[in-house]
Formats: sequence, C-alpha cells, structure tokens
Amino acid sequence: FFDPKVPSHTRRDLAVSVQSAWIYLLMSAPVVSYRLQENIPTYLGKVYCYMPFWYIFGVASFSGNFIALAISSVSGMLLSVLSMSFLNCLLPGGAGPLGKSEEFVRRAWVPGGYDPTFAAIFAGAFACMLFASKIDVNTKRYALGMFGQFIVAFMNPHQDEAEFAAVVYDWDFNINWRGPVLCQCYVILASVILAGLSIPVVWFMPSSRSFFSSHGELKRELSDISKDTIGFLEKILHSFREDLAASTLHSSLLYKKHLSDRLSDTEMLAYYAGYECCSQEARANLAILRLLATSLSEMHQVLQILLDLLKERTKTIDKADDIDITLNLEDFALAFQETMTSLVEAANGRSGCMEDLRGVSKRMDSPLLASLQYLEECAGVDRNADAVFVETLRTFPTIITEAGEGLKKIQEEPLPGSGWCWSLNPQFLVDSFPHFTGDEQPFNTARKLLSWMLALLWCLRVRDYDGTCIVGMSFVFSSTLGSLFDRNINRMVGVGMGLVVSNLPATLLTNDVEINYTDFINWPQDLIVYMLIMFLMWTASIYGYLAKGAKWSYACSLWAGFGGVQMLTNLQRLQHFSSRLSTGEKGSPLSFEVKNMMMDNFVACFICLLVDLCFARICRGLTTERVGATVPLCIEDIADCVEEFRERPTAANTEILRKRIALARWWDSEVAKDDLVWSALWVPPYDGNLVQAVLECCETAHHAATALKAAAKRVSDRDTAKSALEEVWPPDITVQIRRHSETVEKALLGELDLPDRGKGADAHLDTMEKLGRLEVHSLQPSEAPSGTDMQGCLDRAATLALTSHAGSLYLAILRSEELIRDFAFWACEEWSGAEKLRDLRALSGAWSIGRRRELTQAFSEDFASRPQEEGEEGS
Repeated sequence: FFDPKVPSHTRRDLAVSVQSAWIYLLMSAPVVSYRLQENIPTYLGKVYCYMPFWYIFGVASFSGNFIALAISSVSGMLLSVLSMSFLNCLLPGGAGPLGKSEEFVRRAWVPGGYDPTFAAIFAGAFACMLFASKIDVNTKRYALGMFGQFIVAFMNPHQDEAEFAAVVYDWDFNINWRGPVLCQCYVILASVILAGLSIPVVWFMPSSRSFFSSHGELKRELSDISKDTIGFLEKILHSFREDLAASTLHSSLLYKKHLSDRLSDTEMLAYYAGYECCSQEARANLAILRLLATSLSEMHQVLQILLDLLKERTKTIDKADDIDITLNLEDFALAFQETMTSLVEAANGRSGCMEDLRGVSKRMDSPLLASLQYLEECAGVDRNADAVFVETLRTFPTIITEAGEGLKKIQEEPLPGSGWCWSLNPQFLVDSFPHFTGDEQPFNTARKLLSWMLALLWCLRVRDYDGTCIVGMSFVFSSTLGSLFDRNINRMVGVGMGLVVSNLPATLLTNDVEINYTDFINWPQDLIVYMLIMFLMWTASIYGYLAKGAKWSYACSLWAGFGGVQMLTNLQRLQHFSSRLSTGEKGSPLSFEVKNMMMDNFVACFICLLVDLCFARICRGLTTERVGATVPLCIEDIADCVEEFRERPTAANTEILRKRIALARWWDSEVAKDDLVWSALWVPPYDGNLVQAVLECCETAHHAATALKAAAKRVSDRDTAKSALEEVWPPDITVQIRRHSETVEKALLGELDLPDRGKGADAHLDTMEKLGRLEVHSLQPSEAPSGTDMQGCLDRAATLALTSHAGSLYLAILRSEELIRDFAFWACEEWSGAEKLRDLRALSGAWSIGRRRELTQAFSEDFASRPQEEGEEGS
C-alpha cells in the first residue's frame, strides 16, 4: 500500500478490494448470530444470502463511480417496484390462491382476474421498454433482475397465499413491510450502503479523500499530462533546430500515442467527477479542468501535425547560423511553459493564477512572428518547410487565447444552481456510449428482448418457476455485439469459478451427510479457516474486477457475485446456527441445488450467445462486419470535411471525423479480443493490419484538416484561402473520395471482384482498373498573396501552411487508395515463382499511381546530385 514504486491505481484498487472483503465478512454476521436471525422476516431470510450478488455491481474505486452506480441501482429498483405494483393492480394476487378469490377478481383492473398470457405480455412489454430506451445499462440490469425474480414468483401457482397480497401497500393503504418486494428492496439498499463503505476513505484527511476521488484523480492526471506536453514540445523544437533525421522520431511517435491514451482516460474521470461536486466552487473548478482537458486535446493534435511535418522532410538545411530562430523558439518554449503552469495552477484552485491569458498568448506569438519575418528575408534559400513548421506553431497561442476566454467566462458567469443536485449531468441515467444508430436500434432491442423472454420461458416451463435463469440473463446480456466469443467465455469462466470453486471449502471442511454440509469437522478452527478463505477469495476476485486493463474483469465480477452467494449460503447451513436463512428446502442435498443453479446460469449464457450470433449474422452485426461498415464512413466524413472547406474554410466540422475514427478503433479492439478461428467459418478473413493502416491514413487526414482549419483562420482574405484550396485539390475530389470509400468497404468485407489465382497479368490489370484511381494534382498554389508589410508576410506563411496541410490531407487519401491496391494485388496472386516476375513488372507499371512516380523521380534526382564517394562508383 505504501510502496511509491507501485502505481497509484494499483494501490487504490487493492485497498478497495481488501476493504470490500471486510465488508463481505460483515455480511455473514446475521448468518452466524442467532439473536440477529430471530428478528429477520421470513422473506428477508430467503433473499439475504443473495446480497453479495447485488453488492458486487456497486463496488467502485472512486467515489464518483460509486455515486453513479448507486443512482443506477436505486433507479432500477424503483422501476421494478413500480412495474410490479402496476401489475398487481391489473392482476391482483398473481397465480396463487389469493388471485382466484372473488374479492381479488372483483378488484382486478383486467376483467376476469389473473391471466398468465397477459402477465407474460406485460413482462415482455416492460423488458422491451427498457431495452429500447437509452437508460444506463446498470439501471436496466437492476430493474430487469429484480422484476424477473418476482414475475416468475408472481406466475407461480404454488406461491404462498399472502405473498402477493400487496406489493408495497394493500387496498387499505397499509404498507406491506414484510412482503417479498420490500424485503428485496431492503437487501438492495443495504448492498448500496455497504458498497459505499467499501471505499476506504479517511474523511478527516484531505489527501485520503482526494486519493479516492474522481475529481482529485482528474487533477493529478491533467497536471502530469500538462508537464509531459511541455517536455514533448521542447523535444520537437529540439529536433527541428538540430535537423534530426526522421528515423529518430519513432520514439516520439510512441510517446505521443501514450500521451493521447492517457488523455482519453481522463474523459471518464471528468464524467464521474460531476457526481462529486456539491458546491459552486467545486463545479467551477470542474469546468476549469474540462477546459484544460479540451485545450490539451487540441495541443496534442498540433503536436501530431508537427511530427508529421518533421517526418515528411526530404532534405535538411544547416541551421547553425540561424541564431535568431533558435533564440525565438527558446522564448516561445519558455512562454508556453509559463502559460501551461498558470493553467495547471488555475485548475488546482490556487488563487492568483487566473490572469488574463491574452497577454501571455501575445508573448508566445511574438517570437514566432519574428521567425516568420526572418524566413521571409532568406532570399535564394528554400525555407518553405521551415515557414510551415513555424506557422503551425502559431496554433498554440490561439488555443491559449481561447482557454483564457473560457476562464474569464467561468469567473464572470457563475454556473446555475448551488446544490449537489444541480451538479449532476442531466443525462446521468443515459447510456454513455451507444454503439447503435437509429436504424439498428430495433434489431438491438429485439435481440436482447428475445434472449430475456427465452430465459423467462425456461424458468416457467422447464425449471418449475425457479427464477435463477432470468435473473442471470438480466445481468449478463450484451449491450453490443462486440467480442461475442470473448464475452461469453468470460461469462462461463466467471459462473464456473463462482459455483464450483466457491463450494470446495465447504466440501473439505464440513461433514457431508447426504452432501448437505451439516457441520464443521473441527469447530471452531474450521470456521476461522472458512472465513479466511472467504476473505481471500473475495479480495482476489474483486481486485481482478477493478484492476485497470484486466482481461478477465467481467469473469472476476461474476466470480465474486456467484461465489459470494455460494459461500454465504453454505455458511448458514451449519448445525451450529439456525436455518431461518435457508434458501432451499429442508434436507435437500446441496449438490442438487448447486447443479440446478449452475445449469440455469449456463443456460442463460448459451441463450445469450446463440441469440447474439443469429442476430449478428442476420443483421450483419458481427464485430468484423462492424469494422467493415465503420471504417468507410470515416472516409465519407473526410469527403464531407473537404466539401465544407471549399464552402467555408474556417467553419468545417472535424469533430465528427474524430469521433468516427475513435468508434472504428473501438470496434477493431473488440475484434482483437475475439478468437477469429470461429468467426472465419462464415465471414471473410479479417486483415487487422489493413484496417490499422487505413485508420492511420484517416487520422493523418484528420490532423491535416484540423491544421488546415487553424491556418485558414489566420489568412486575412477568405477568398485567398478558397483559391489556394482550389489549386491544390482537383475539382471532383469529393467524388473520388466517396468512390474510394465504397472500394474500402468492399475490401474489408471481402466483396472485391478479384480474379482467381493463376489468371495472369491481364486479369490483374483489369482488376486494378476497376478499382479506380485517384487523380494526382499539383500540391503548390499557383499564386501567393503579395505584399511587403508584416501582414503580407503572415498571409504568405498562412497560405503556404494552408497549402501544405491541404496537400497532406490529399496525400493521406492517396496512401489509403494505394493500400487497397496493394491488398487487391497480393490477395489474388502468389508471386513466389520466378516465372511470375514478368507479370509483376507489367503490373507494377500499371497500378502504381502518379505520386509514386513523382517520389521515385525526386529520389533519383537527389541521389544523382549527391557527390559520390570513393568506391561507390557503379553501385
């Protein structure tokens, strides 16, 4: 816990795991205490041992996460209670003897009283309403789990006579305090409270509260990322000043990706931090943190653009005598460091740091302006690449200026509301990441509804009104169709570990009279050992559930839930304690109950898997097919951005493209979790390298579009920006990009019309021609803005940067098109024999695009102009 070398998130997760294990042992107090059992209602005794199952889904490492889960669980419980109350008004008493009495039939809102068909339709309608809504998935699980448990009991003709005399209150408005529904509510509310106590916070220590707070963790993460951003920019400036080779930038690219991943993790922290804000000051500080996160995200995009510019350098210029540029860049780096320090201090709530950042941004921009003016005066030397690099750096002062305006707005315009309820996100019950569009939502709803109704049918017709399967289905249904096999393997491993491994201690430490575990062999020593095993089992499973990046997190959560129920159930069966809390029939062998419970939960897993596979195949919803449908949409978004740039260069929306690329990468990561051996039986082989390469081209285009938009804002004449884009891009570029999008979709889905192997060069030439070819256009504007004043110099630099970024966007599409051609070329022929070389030479001239020829010619000229060293002649 106190080793500084151990990451903070590991220490936090382990602390919560140990604390929750102590809470789990505390749950056994009513089981081992005879006096506590005497005052427990009968229905509460039946459901008490299931408290660990409800408790596990409320455990979290941060207080913000816990509050969100607590709201979801209580909301789901209330939805279930309201639905059961309404159903009991429609069909009072259920299928039991009470529902057939004249009084209850007369008071029923449905003529004739209880009807099993109507009850099943009502259950399906309630589940369909939840699945079709955008309610948070945790709320759905609690609502469906509790409702499924009671709908099976409600439809049981052998229920107790007074079980559904009332759900909450009867016809005389007497509250049914000891009824089954309210007893289940007591268990859920108690599990929520205990889940809150699982966070080991020492409230009188601010450092402890901050350590387990989403708000505090967000501050620490953004502060560290800001410091690393400063160092990363300094490294890029050093590479630019020293003209380091492009090969030395690989480590920088990896570190930039690491920074982006860390910044992405802060999005969820910022979301959950909203639940912790209980004052106006805290809410204002959270707004500043979100502003800092937005600024850092924009800065990282600029850093990526600068890296791309450094990688694309074909020749270097000696800057040993450029003392002015070196000093100017050092001044810029110092001003940037001071600015970021001020932003971090403002985010940490320190007074005196909320200065006006406009003056600071001007201090950052002045050295860059001087560098551009110096480059303008370098007559006879091609310094266009350097001018584009320096011009791109001017995006940082713009970002700082926007951040300063945001800080000023937060100071001058207080956020509405003053209490904790105002700090909540108004969509706190809405699913935070819906992966289905409006056209796909009906199929998604039908898929989950069919699984849930099949589980209900299993409980009613096969298991004689045992609700284990429907409760399990309510918690294991899939929100999306991603990683079907991996998710189901996690389910089965978790259920198996919970139901099998958790019964081993009872087998080893107790007498198995008729396999009923009637007594410890050595009491009380075995009782102490048994509770120690409970502690260790719970700690291990909870840590696997909470640990960051755990592959078996889902399995560990189910292991903790099912295993916790089993070990608590076994404990209450011992002869030394009362049987008031027994969940099964007296004298029934435990092995029989475990077998039935295991069968019901595995049936729920298999129903979910089979239904998901059927719908995925019918609706083209397999993970690989999702990738094949999402990646082409990224290219469509690039075409939309190009159209917007042509109309209004400063108002193009690049955020849609960023979100689409993130969604495509998420689906691709889901493919990585699956075993493609099984899905390859009915879908084309998945080429993950091709997907990654195309997405990298899309990301390059997105970075170029972002830089293009920033450069267009710095051009004083909007018509000049439009004309520069017209000179770089061909007239029908959007048509070409959309046609290329269709080709990418066919390639990823295996629908390209490729010739059979062995058809020779002619068949391959025809195939390459069918794929189409992007037209190569000039990458330099025909005319630059004129003028001798400073504004003219800035316009020329901005126009040059605009042209460079527009060319980078177009070249990214060209690279993507070339990737598809390579894929098609190597997919339809094996070039392993010497007799194929003739066809290979013919094809290489047919499908290489104009840009490749330009690069080859430029390389040849550069090599020819290089002075040959001794011994190199003829090589």
